[in-house]
Amino acid sequence: MSKAAENSEQKNISWFTGQPRKSALQDPTPSALGLEVQVRIKFYSYYKDLAGCSVTGQVVHAGSNLGKLLSELKVRFPRLAAENSALLAVGLDYQPRTYVLQQGDEVSIFPPVQGG
Repeated sequence: MSKAAENSEQKNISWFTGQPRKSALQDPTPSALGLEVQVRIKFYSYYKDLAGCSVTGQVVHAGSNLGKLLSELKVRFPRLAAENSALLAVGLDYQPRTYVLQQGDEVSIFPPVQGG
């Protein structure tokens, strides 16, 4: 297989599900129609223990922000409910809770930094 064909084939595989991507015409679900977005979440430090995993995915309504995502995660992972000072990053940059999530965003959740 040529390199171009291989790259084209890889672009048609979802990093989120590992499954072939479908166009909105083939898959008229809310996600394909842009009504929902899929994000990947990474938990760090003791948040991994509270969540019971280090990485997970979440589907949120289009237009949702980090604050809404965090609220949904606290329902999904009740042991996180008491944590109100989490640091949130999207990609490599810290973001406020008002950041609007985009399809494929990778959200990192850190406990507050403490010094001594």
